[in-house]
Amino acid sequence: MGPTRIKIIGASGVGKTTLGDALASRLGIRHFDSDAYYHFPTDPPYRLQRDPVERCALLERDLSACENWIPSEEPAPGARGDEHACSA
Repeated sequence: MGPTRIKIIGASGVGKTTLGDALASRLGIRHFDSDAYYHFPTDPPYRLQRDPVERCALLERDLSACENWIPSEEPAPGARGDEHACSA
């Protein structure tokens, strides 16, 4: 059987993170939440955005290290269904 790769796409606040976490737990694979890549860790959260080139490099690094993964993200403008936001 090939790798398991499930992409969750949707607008902010629709439950992508909740669904991604639940699926990852159930399937025993990694979930990569786009918020962890779009924003630097701050308190309170989501105060400082990363540069798009840096966040894509971080996501690409993490995805390439895993055979099975679930990224959750907002759709990239013009992206096809088989791409993640950094591929567009």
